[in-house]
Amino acid sequence: EWALMKRYGLDAAQWSWNSHPIRIRNNDGKVDLDFTEYDAAVAGMKQAGMRGPLVLSLGNSWLGHYEIELAKAFDLRLMRREVGGREVTLMDMTDPRWERLWVEGLRQIFEHAKSAAWPPLALLINDEPTKHIMAYHPYRYHLVKKHFPDVPVYGVFFEPEKDPGPLLHSSDIVVANRDLERM
Repeated sequence: EWALMKRYGLDAAQWSWNSHPIRIRNNDGKVDLDFTEYDAAVAGMKQAGMRGPLVLSLGNSWLGHYEIELAKAFDLRLMRREVGGREVTLMDMTDPRWERLWVEGLRQIFEHAKSAAWPPLALLINDEPTKHIMAYHPYRYHLVKKHFPDVPVYGVFFEPEKDPGPLLHSSDIVVANRDLERM
């Protein structure tokens, strides 16, 4: 598949958390990540000659996959709230334990990416957040920028009837699935 993508000119790939997960374990209160599955996928990408960036997606428009896995490992509270007709599940930012663990997991991912010679890495905090969770996206964006200012954050815009402004202010690179003229 990677060779086919490369043959047609594709050099970047977005990986959703669940397709090739980075396994999260609680090692005496510390984040312990297992990159086995993700490394295998990245090896295929590199073998095909794809240059990147590798866009790591932490969640979609209603689920924070990375946050759900952290919550399972560390018994953290999740926020479950109906927004726009869909139940969203994200970290409960009122729980003070979240920030340290969320940032530590990302730090380990970025360090591993460098030591494993992954293609350049970009972060997609949530895919298409304008659908249901735009109110929560800026917080995560500022958290990334506070701790990892050099990591580019992608924002994916999907719904042309909505205002892309909030996403433009909480992303470094905007990708439009629709409404390319306006974007």
